[in-house]
Amino acid sequence: MAGKWQLGRDKDSPQHFGFEQSCLWQHTRSGRSNEDGKNIDRRFVNPQLEFNGVEKDFTNGEYGPQVCTDFICDFIDKNKKKPFLVYYPMILTHCPFDPTPDSTDWDPKRLGSTTYKGDRNDPQRHFRDMVAYADKAVGQIVAQLEKSSVRDNTLIIFTGDNGTDTPIVTPWNGTKVVGGKGTMSDTGTRVPLIVNWPAGIRKAGRVEDDLVEFTDVFPTICEVTTAKLPKNHPGDGASIVPVLRNQAGARKKDWVYIWYRKQVMVRNKQYSFVANQDGSNAALTRYEGLFNGTKLKDSALTKTERALKKQFEATIARLAKARLSTASEEGRIQGLKNKNNR
Repeated sequence: MAGKWQLGRDKDSPQHFGFEQSCLWQHTRSGRSNEDGKNIDRRFVNPQLEFNGVEKDFTNGEYGPQVCTDFICDFIDKNKKKPFLVYYPMILTHCPFDPTPDSTDWDPKRLGSTTYKGDRNDPQRHFRDMVAYADKAVGQIVAQLEKSSVRDNTLIIFTGDNGTDTPIVTPWNGTKVVGGKGTMSDTGTRVPLIVNWPAGIRKAGRVEDDLVEFTDVFPTICEVTTAKLPKNHPGDGASIVPVLRNQAGARKKDWVYIWYRKQVMVRNKQYSFVANQDGSNAALTRYEGLFNGTKLKDSALTKTERALKKQFEATIARLAKARLSTASEEGRIQGLKNKNNR
């Protein structure tokens, strides 16, 4: 895997979770240094990274995302004659909003960024460049798959983990969408999902409206690779392979669940139900198209909407109980066993 790892401070934590090789900007160092009394972010220009848990600093004008992309391309070429998995949580397009090597104001001598949200007068200026560079990185990886003659039978899943940050305003269908990262709105939780697999997808180029969340990725990969799901750890995911095969009707996914710090949300295709962790401050929102939601008052709910709200409340309560059960402790113990048996 390569990119951004924020799931622990142990230098070998990616290996702890089964990744054999890694090139990462991660929490062990926070990717920061102190230069002349300033807190400098070191994930982009002249980055501070870790390779398989070993620290490595770059000082010759290297660009963190390009280092990670090169690492992946090299891995693909070396493993082209056997099945492989690459996980690339990109450093782009996260803050700080900084110049890329393709920006007009790129400075290879800078030792990181002193800003986080970018230029106060135009925070989107460098964000646009960063999106373009992320696209460039995807193109480089696809080109490597073709060069290594494994393009046709490689499944590529491209998606995001949250909506754009609050300073970012995106033109969309004649209107403007303000970034909602960190919120339970559609602008904070609804992201693109693009799947490409030349040898496996039937009727390519389709746009589907199925509900998909990250718990669905694991069973999807297991089905594609014919690996068995663990019997002792039942999951909530539903494979999207039926959708890839143009058999969406065979897939059952009526709602998705999202947890973020103090709030939780259950969402189906038309309604979302958001509440605090303790169930307080709950509200049902009805959506008419993308990003166009109306929060509903309890007094105005129809009979069907009242029943749906009760169903969503029960779902949140059940999943909260499951999350706080011994499953987490079992996972921790199993993780320690995996680490000790390496």
